[in-house]
Amino acid sequence: MKKVIALFCVLFLGCVWFSGGVHAEDPVGLVGALEGGVQAVSADGATRLLTLQSPVYPYDRIVTGPGAKAQIMFDDDSVIVQGERSEMVVDEYIYDPSRKSDSKAFFKLIKGVFRAVTGKIVELNQEGFKVETGKAVIGIRGCDLAFRVGKLSDEIYVIELTPGRR
Repeated sequence: MKKVIALFCVLFLGCVWFSGGVHAEDPVGLVGALEGGVQAVSADGATRLLTLQSPVYPYDRIVTGPGAKAQIMFDDDSVIVQGERSEMVVDEYIYDPSRKSDSKAFFKLIKGVFRAVTGKIVELNQEGFKVETGKAVIGIRGCDLAFRVGKLSDEIYVIELTPGRR
């Protein structure tokens, strides 16, 4: 019996090491498109290389290398596109259509170029989608925005507004 338990521990720890850590949370999105080297750093500091269809978890820091791009498709159909040499944190993400006021998405854009397209969360909770840059917190109520986040300044562009919104 001790050998079986020891073998299980070795196999489990090996799988944890190979997968880049244990996730207490369920994934909140998937990598929908990818070019170049893109990594996710989990809240516990474990790093994993992302590939097409890799899961993305709450508190993941997504980091793109030189010439790299990533498109993350979230459970509510929100999309974040991230350009090269960029960093973003999925700070909070809850999508629960049965509990509308609990649904929310909060992303921290640390540096680089991004595009954010809102999904169903803004239909469920008007206050539920926020993006933070180094200089501002933006509540998005249903639109398509682009961001350039730098050390000295942030630029925010409205690409498209949902009809009926201002």
